[in-house]
Amino acid sequence: MGFSDLVKSLLFLFFLITMNLFVRDLDYRYDFTDQKIFSLSAKTKEFIKSIDQPVSVFYAYDIRNRALKDVADTLRLFERESEKLSLEIFDPIIEPSLAEKHGIRFAGTAVIRSGERKVELNLIDEVAFVNGLIKVTSSSRGKICFTTGHLESDPFSMQTHDHYEGGSHNHSFGGKPLTIHEKHGMGEAYNSMVILGFEVEKLFLAKQSNLISNCSVLVIASPQRKFMETEADKIKKYLINGGNLLLMLEPGVETGLQKLFKDYGVSWRPDFIYDESRHLRADKYAIAVTSYPRHKITRDLALTVFPGAVAFEPTVIDDTADIKPVIIPLIETSDKAGSLKTEGLYEKKIIGLSIKSKTNNSNIVLLGDGDFATNSFYSIGDNGRFFNILINELAEVDNVIQIEPKSYKQDVLSLTSNQAAVLFLVATLALPIIFLVLGVYVFFYSRV
Repeated sequence: MGFSDLVKSLLFLFFLITMNLFVRDLDYRYDFTDQKIFSLSAKTKEFIKSIDQPVSVFYAYDIRNRALKDVADTLRLFERESEKLSLEIFDPIIEPSLAEKHGIRFAGTAVIRSGERKVELNLIDEVAFVNGLIKVTSSSRGKICFTTGHLESDPFSMQTHDHYEGGSHNHSFGGKPLTIHEKHGMGEAYNSMVILGFEVEKLFLAKQSNLISNCSVLVIASPQRKFMETEADKIKKYLINGGNLLLMLEPGVETGLQKLFKDYGVSWRPDFIYDESRHLRADKYAIAVTSYPRHKITRDLALTVFPGAVAFEPTVIDDTADIKPVIIPLIETSDKAGSLKTEGLYEKKIIGLSIKSKTNNSNIVLLGDGDFATNSFYSIGDNGRFFNILINELAEVDNVIQIEPKSYKQDVLSLTSNQAAVLFLVATLALPIIFLVLGVYVFFYSRV
């Protein structure tokens, strides 16, 4: 090795040492995940900096567990954003006294304290932690009550559709009948509601009707049995007193609630509707929506899918009625929508609408389908996001950080029928023809 090579090696070594000294104290991270799992959003940082009271965070993790170590790194990002946050991270196996002191039994648990308030978190990500901070620095966000007793979708179940087992409940999704056991699971929706800071409970109206006044939002999720008149009267009284309701229906089911909404100027028939123009895959009953009427609820929505829906129709109400509803469409089909009982008659149909009363301040959202929020369809397009927005809107709670719960998502390309047709024409017909023409041209041009 010559002298020049030695000089080059020393210069390269000097460059490496200089770069290491420069970046040693440089705190910079780049998040390569699509959902930005390991980064804090600008709204999160803004909220953390607005905290004006001391908050202590105690996090127990297993140093051998990569996922729990990632959570610890995320919590350190929070600590760096505010002097009001103090963070203590420990392994409960190595330091059991600390775990006992803070009442922590398992690794992966965080305890947030501020003054006399305490919140314990077991499912920790950015939104869950921020909403934990909200809980200890402000009041509760409210209680979401799901009716039970009519075979409604179960918010505490992770059950998904059992596609090939016998049963009477049929969605005909993707050209194949979908059936389930007794109930559809809404566990994914439940997890999101808890992360967003809500309490979630079941409410048996036949025996617990006195508890309905405690509900920030009453959710009736795809009932399969008819409500009794006494139950319908309790719901009516709840709305008259300014309650908030999310009613999600299913085709072919008489709910016994049609009479209740005549006073609100809305009716529906339990007919299956379909959309010849906008549907998912080959199933015209799986209505795909990509454009929406102007409303803050649907303002930023992309694709939503409703696998089996009923349509709403306006009715004439008495001008002297006390309710004085204001009805605003939220979800509409294309103008190529029809129903089984009106085969061949196509028109635009409303499958989702908002109703507000001018007199009692009640807030109601009616949807012609409830399966969009079940575990099988929650992650398709913006279905889950749409459900979260509805809950926040009905609970009259602004999402302080303006973000949705983050999670790893499998990249799935969901195409409407029109998009699939265009893709087929381009990939199967247009491109081969173009290359054939170019090949013929080059062949004859090269012979000249």
